[in-house]
Amino acid sequence: MTEVQEWPPYEVRQSMQRLDDLECLVQSLLEQRESCNDDVVSNLAKLLVIRCSGHLEVTSSSCILCFIERHSESVVSDYARSQYKKWQNPNPDNLKRILSSISNVASGAFLSYMANGKDTIDLSAEIGSMVKERGRIAHGDNDNVTPRRALQFYRATLQVSDWFIDYFKPSGDADNSLCKEY
Repeated sequence: MTEVQEWPPYEVRQSMQRLDDLECLVQSLLEQRESCNDDVVSNLAKLLVIRCSGHLEVTSSSCILCFIERHSESVVSDYARSQYKKWQNPNPDNLKRILSSISNVASGAFLSYMANGKDTIDLSAEIGSMVKERGRIAHGDNDNVTPRRALQFYRATLQVSDWFIDYFKPSGDADNSLCKEY
């Protein structure tokens, strides 16, 4: 079993920094409101949607893998790492399915959080919509994502990624619920 030195994992911190930098750039250009920036801001907004989805993939998989590594032998954690690295599309159903493979408690806690998020937004709908938009952008089918909408996706992404970071941190809820289950 492996002991985690830093939390959140390096991959999550790096992804978050890049996402924050891009969000600041989109926000700054949007506030300038110069017409010459319209195409640039529009394309950066699309990139922000893609990065938000990618950040949620990185955060959820990294946090889950660190949890598995803390509680299993290397053969098991190596197998889990090979399987979790293959999953994509962090829509709410996929996230729930992956959490269900960890434990029903984790899946239930996630569903409860998504239903009762911090703000008045429907996190499940926001994340689902973001993943769909990311797919459309990747296939060249979407020119409709506004910078404001991309910034909404960013805020929803932060909330959901923060849940994974908090839930799976060492001695956090995932560790505590594991002790209760067994």
